[in-house]
Amino acid sequence: MADLAAYITLPASQQINLETGTVVTSGGDLAWNGSTLTPQGNAVATASGFLQPGYFSDSNAQLQLLLEQGYYNGLYSSKPVTSLGVGTLIGVLDNSGNFSALTITAISPSTLTVQVKTFGTAGSVPAINTIQNNYSYIVPGLPNYGIAPGALFLITGTDLSATAAGPITLQSSMAPGLPTTLNGAAITVTVNGVTTHPAIYYSIATQIAAVLPSSTPTGTGTITVSYHGVPSPAVPIAVLPSALGLDSFNGSGSGLGVATDQNYNLIGYLHPATPLQNITLWGSGLGADTADSDTVATFPGHAVNVPLAIYIGGVAAKILYQGSSGYPGLNQINVQIPATVPLGCGISVVAVSGSVVSNTVTLPISALGAACADTMLGYNGTQLATEINGAAVGSLTLVQSTNFNPQIGIQTNALGTFQKTATAPGILSLGGCTLSSEAGVAPALAVPAGAGLDAGAVTVSTPLGTVAMTNTPTQAGGASGIYSAPVTNSIFQSSGTTVTFTGSGGADVGAFSGSVVFGAPLTWTNQTGISVVTRANGQLVTWNGGPGNSYVAISGSSYSGTATAAFTCYAPVAAGQFTVPEYILQALPAQGGGAATFQVANMTLPVAFTAQGLNGGSLSVGVSTVANVSYQ
Repeated sequence: MADLAAYITLPASQQINLETGTVVTSGGDLAWNGSTLTPQGNAVATASGFLQPGYFSDSNAQLQLLLEQGYYNGLYSSKPVTSLGVGTLIGVLDNSGNFSALTITAISPSTLTVQVKTFGTAGSVPAINTIQNNYSYIVPGLPNYGIAPGALFLITGTDLSATAAGPITLQSSMAPGLPTTLNGAAITVTVNGVTTHPAIYYSIATQIAAVLPSSTPTGTGTITVSYHGVPSPAVPIAVLPSALGLDSFNGSGSGLGVATDQNYNLIGYLHPATPLQNITLWGSGLGADTADSDTVATFPGHAVNVPLAIYIGGVAAKILYQGSSGYPGLNQINVQIPATVPLGCGISVVAVSGSVVSNTVTLPISALGAACADTMLGYNGTQLATEINGAAVGSLTLVQSTNFNPQIGIQTNALGTFQKTATAPGILSLGGCTLSSEAGVAPALAVPAGAGLDAGAVTVSTPLGTVAMTNTPTQAGGASGIYSAPVTNSIFQSSGTTVTFTGSGGADVGAFSGSVVFGAPLTWTNQTGISVVTRANGQLVTWNGGPGNSYVAISGSSYSGTATAAFTCYAPVAAGQFTVPEYILQALPAQGGGAATFQVANMTLPVAFTAQGLNGGSLSVGVSTVANVSYQ
């Protein structure tokens, strides 16, 4: 933010303007009379002694958060501040609505010298970076991007609000309801000549969560955020009739979905859903809800009658209710789990509202309601439940990839990640598909989202020898948790190949060793017929063979010019075929040439390994074939 830092000497009977750091005769924020400081106009200040002098040396974000917390706790007033001395620290909310901290460095009856920090001073201009559904996080530039009227959406940017950091305080939607101005921030949306002002659930300097009014027309318009009347540059907003986002446990738009049973108990790995059970999915973006308020909670909520399909494990689910939960912007969808649904800990869930595909989440589903299990993949509900709030995990894999782009050719690489995650990322069961999206071109090597762990020296051994894996350093010099190494392409043998991973142990992860045996890989039999993927038809993939201890991972990606969308589906190798659903492919932008790929990989089922410092570890080996295709 545009923050002010200054030393100021204030003569008696003068005032200080905390926005400019200047001494003025009138119109300032604090007046000094030789013994007290008195707030002027609408300014308010803390009583001396509330803040400890040492706080002034804290980071600006920490200090601003302390000032804000004092204000919201009712510790500011317009009364004169007395009992002043060298080192006294005073908090002020000035006439422009910005927080200031003053520490006294010298004092006499004739002058007062203070060091001032004012946060978000006049001249700072809000800037919007992204506009996204609060639950799906689908990025602009993709076919399924857009914000629906009545939806809860997220604005990210800079200088959006007075609150810089710290815990987010949600506004209550109970009467009188959500405000349209909060912490100095207000939002203006204009579409097709109609202007609306979204109600706000929370606002901090870097993001705002708000409800797009149901009266907002559909089409492409503009959105601005004003902070104390200073507007941001306008950015485009795409308003669609319906664009549903499904809530996820880790708040990323993927992984374990947020769903409840009829008693509002969360569906989880130890409390999975069952076939024919009625459950509730939560999210936002069904579309305009003219029967309920966009600012005040209304019970009961009313249905939103947009065309809607919910697929659970690839099977269409019966929808019992779709519409408002009663809370502004929050939708609920009551569905019945299909009788023929697959069972597992990561059954895929996706919605199509109107013609727009949602993000994908997963649900654990068990026949008897006991802890879920994915026997083939080696996961069980008890294990996953211990990792749901974060865990230290390790993963090592060796993959040989054949790309039909001659500039890439055949590459064989070993890759390892060791990280401590804040929340469990979730798993995908066989027979399911997931979607992901990212602004820009997706990186070839994704950096782990969690904190990297030091596993020491790691090697990979094949029939042709042992190779040391390189530990990628971070810019800060800490452990990245990423290990990689190129491996000779000729390692795979028709009779079977044994790959062994060994770790010496490091600061975070103890010593380990484990092996994977990979037999003759499958043959992708219809690869030559998939040069063009017609998204509206789905895509059949067929294969022959493959080791019994393996599965098939089918994936693809497409780049729109501003964003990348990708899908991944898992299938049992014994099935011999799998059809990627059309509703999954519709989330990818139409694209051809080198900007779009379709990939079939034959991977061994995970082999578990243990090491001190890890909650779980897995090893795998596989081969993949990558084709450059066109999506139409």
